[in-house]
Parts: sequence; C-alpha cells; structure tokens
Amino acid sequence: MSASTDRLRANLQRVSPQAAKLYARMVEMSRSGRGQARSRDAAYLPELYESCGVTVEEMYAYIEELKTARLIEVEGEYPFEDAKIVDAVAAGALADEAAQRKQSFSDALVELQAKA
Repeated sequence: MSASTDRLRANLQRVSPQAAKLYARMVEMSRSGRGQARSRDAAYLPELYESCGVTVEEMYAYIEELKTARLIEVEGEYPFEDAKIVDAVAAGALADEAAQRKQSFSDALVELQAKA
C-alpha cells in the first residue's frame, strides 16, 4: 500500500460517515469525465448539491469536515465552486478496489471507518 493511500485512509478516519459518503460522491463525480469545462479531479458543487440529497447547510458542514481533514480543497467563487480531490490517484485506487469487490465506494469508505 502506498504512503498516499495510507494518508488518505488516515484522513478519512477524521470525518463523519456522512462526510465520507459525500466525499465518495465527489470522487465518483470527479472521475466521470464531464468534459473540458470542468476542473480535473474535482466535483462541481452545484451538481454535487443536486445529487446528494442534503440541505445546502448540511453539505457545506460536510465540506468543512473534508477540508479540515485535507481530503479536498475548494476552488472558485460561490456558487460556482469545485471540490478538488487532494489525492485523486489514491482516492481512485480505493474506488477501483471497491468496484472490484462489487461494492459501492460510499459503502467501502464507511466500512473502512468502522474498522478503525
């Protein structure tokens, strides 16, 4: 296991399960290839909000958790912000591992947190 993957796993332990689920959605969105109009390795926050099923206030509280844990950086101006995945390669590797096990990335992150 790489140092960046170990660091990602450790940082994920510092956030709530709800924030981890939002992070999983961000990683999925950042990997979906939405064209050149969007930042690489980032989730567009207006699209994230539309797909996550939480209030704006809840979403931004989880985003603060993720920023504090150094899992994401927010770029751009409100409301057109992007959540940049700090270590997109390690996050992608974890997402790929979950897919190989036929497990959702969100469930895999919550399971990872429970093991700590």
